[in-house]
Amino acid sequence: MKFLVIGASGFIGSHIFNHIREMGFYVIGTQSKSNRSELVTFDLLKDRIHEKIDPAFFKTDEKVFVIICAALSQIDRCLTEKEISYKINVKNTIQLIKDIREYGARAVFLSTSCVYNGELGYYNEESIHDPANEYGRQKDVVEQFLLKNAPEALILRLDKIVSDDIDDEKHMFADWYKKIQENKPIICIEQLFSPTFVRDVARSIVEACQRQLSGAYNVANPEFFTRVELARQFMAAMGKKVDILLKPHEEFHFADIRVKNSYLDGSKFRKDTALAFSSMREVYDSFLQKKESAHGASL
Repeated sequence: MKFLVIGASGFIGSHIFNHIREMGFYVIGTQSKSNRSELVTFDLLKDRIHEKIDPAFFKTDEKVFVIICAALSQIDRCLTEKEISYKINVKNTIQLIKDIREYGARAVFLSTSCVYNGELGYYNEESIHDPANEYGRQKDVVEQFLLKNAPEALILRLDKIVSDDIDDEKHMFADWYKKIQENKPIICIEQLFSPTFVRDVARSIVEACQRQLSGAYNVANPEFFTRVELARQFMAAMGKKVDILLKPHEEFHFADIRVKNSYLDGSKFRKDTALAFSSMREVYDSFLQKKESAHGASL
């Protein structure tokens, strides 16, 4: 197998790219701006894939998978900058899919729990789509295109993704730990979700490609928490305590709707891959070990 990771400089994409390299597969990663020397610059807003990736990459007897991580994923921006977000997340993503299919490559599209409305929760692959926000609507358009026009493609719907990285404040646990260090309250929105370890997502993608899965799957940790409960568990694991404040959605003054019950039923994917997902306790422990190792190294 060969892989092309579109958006390999982002939070999820970088973990997928690194995991594929660690597994020994040939992989090319892209970024929208030139920051990492090992990545190819490809801007989904303005570039076509043949302009940045040598078509010879696709001319092989090996199966080629193109993992589409790149997106404008900030929920409010998808609404307030709808013209740009639609061009990136829908129009140009579909064009990318058409282009790679002409080369015989298979698309792996990362979608979202936002394709569901969040009123019920515990959604499986048969649940009715009713996106609550613009981001979900845009992802759903691409999903429907793939299901109708690219039956060989793989759609993986994700919920909240977490990490044990201690230095990347873009993810939730690092942000919470910083709040603890500064003795600031952790402010939580009212939400029930299925936090999933980012490395499990990377493992899931490779495993799904090896098994040549196609169609739509929910990829999520079977555990689910409210944000307040998860914050309490995280603090207990860190041996620290700060105030946790639960605020209703209205007090955040979001431009677009946040899904209240986003947790997913990923049993179909676990059955078809036999993958075991990391518990949040394991992720906490790994985070703490990294923190202690970094502290020890700095002494």
